[in-house]
Amino acid sequence: MTTQEFDAILESRITKIRETSKSKAKEYAHVDRLSTFNRAAVMQGISREKALIGMWSKHVVSILDIVDEMDKGIMPTPAMIDEKIGDTIVYMILLEAMILEDLCERIYDFLDNNVEQRISDSLRRAEQQGFDVLA
Repeated sequence: MTTQEFDAILESRITKIRETSKSKAKEYAHVDRLSTFNRAAVMQGISREKALIGMWSKHVVSILDIVDEMDKGIMPTPAMIDEKIGDTIVYMILLEAMILEDLCERIYDFLDNNVEQRISDSLRRAEQQGFDVLA
């Protein structure tokens, strides 16, 4: 495969990911883009990341089945490959979004708690030094 052929496949996939992401958002994203996974996590008593991985694994197993069939000389249709590969990639992008959202929330919580602690420490030191501090 030439670089040009590969680049054409890559550009096509990127376009399809955008299209799929928009159409799936209309179908599944009732509150936010991650609401389906949030709800599945609550139903199963697991993290939303693990809920996503469970759903993603169905697609990975399907791809493995396709590869196994190819070893037997049974070729998948382009539409089947398009769907399975595309869905798998979109799930990984959704996982990335979850992880980044969680990371941002943890950083915010850390900073928020850290600021409150520093203010509290400063007020305590000021009182110890004899300043009249309104708490």
